[in-house]
Amino acid sequence: AVLRLPSFAVSIRPADGSEEELAAVLRRGWPAVVGRREAGAVLFDVRTLMDGEDAAVLQALARW
Repeated sequence: AVLRLPSFAVSIRPADGSEEELAAVLRRGWPAVVGRREAGAVLFDVRTLMDGEDAAVLQALARW
């Protein structure tokens, strides 16, 4: 059986480069940010963020 948890994701589609490149850069950064690749975008499940971690994700995306 599959348990589906209610959540939502933020989807980032890179204007330059590929979703593979974006995902790799974010994984190698500090802090490492892990998303899933889907249909040319990187998705970040908001359910996995603790309070205050959204700022770190935004900083990591700004470096891209």
